[in-house]
Amino acid sequence: MDKNFISLFDYLGKPAGPELGKRVSEYAISKKTPYSIRPISNPKYQGNVMLYPREFLDEFFRLEIEPDLDELLYKEEKNNK
Repeated sequence: MDKNFISLFDYLGKPAGPELGKRVSEYAISKKTPYSIRPISNPKYQGNVMLYPREFLDEFFRLEIEPDLDELLYKEEKNNK
């Protein structure tokens, strides 16, 4: 796997949650961005996570900076406790 592919968790330093994950996935599909999948198994999450090129995530978050982005992350953090 290309070392420049990274999960949202690794990029953000915290869980992104399903809502933000869906928005990133939809944007990746619209841009025909390559991706990879990594299986994860830990006490908080078991399943597959999507990996995207770091440059793609930089672009997404540069364009997607919205007031509700922090709210989405906060809501997920609160739900994961």
